[in-house]
Amino acid sequence: MIYLAKPPKIPNSSKRKENIPLGVIGAFLFSLAGALCWMGLYYANFLAGISGFIGVFCAIWGYRLFGGKLSKKGVIIAVIFAFISLAFGWYMCLTIDIQNAFKSWYEDGDVSYVPTLFECFTLGPDFLEEPEIAKAYFKDLIIGMLLALIGAVGFISKSFKTIKDAENAQPQQQSISPFDSFDYDEDGMPKRIENDDTKDTPPEDKSE
Repeated sequence: MIYLAKPPKIPNSSKRKENIPLGVIGAFLFSLAGALCWMGLYYANFLAGISGFIGVFCAIWGYRLFGGKLSKKGVIIAVIFAFISLAFGWYMCLTIDIQNAFKSWYEDGDVSYVPTLFECFTLGPDFLEEPEIAKAYFKDLIIGMLLALIGAVGFISKSFKTIKDAENAQPQQQSISPFDSFDYDEDGMPKRIENDDTKDTPPEDKSE
């Protein structure tokens, strides 16, 4: 439990500066959720656009969380990382299938040992040289990517619209602010506005 007398001052997200390097790190880390979703659906013998939606949603959320602000450039970066992660998830499925194949061959006595997961990862290109294997796996990749794109396109367009509305609303809010023309002292308080024409004029004598 957190006990505070007053809530902390949290800066408005619209006034934060975008940190692209940190945003890229956040998009990469959170986009891995899409890869895990792809792998889970693959071994359930099911391909769906939900993996793309989850990957894009998490990547955009991670970019905003780490980068401090979301822009159109940030959305594009997040989407790129999301689909790279989906491709990584697809390749990891191939890697696991290769290891499972070696386990089966080892039990049958066709091979002398079972390679590690890393070794199977490096053997992926060799297995994809086989036409039947390449056809089956690349077919899954293409279908999965198309379904992922269909599942994520609505969220991507909504993100662009939200950013555009925020950019259009920001100048209007600044133009109607009554505090823009004020000067402030060291304590952050508005200075008293004086009329330059009457500042040096001595006060009238009302004793008469």
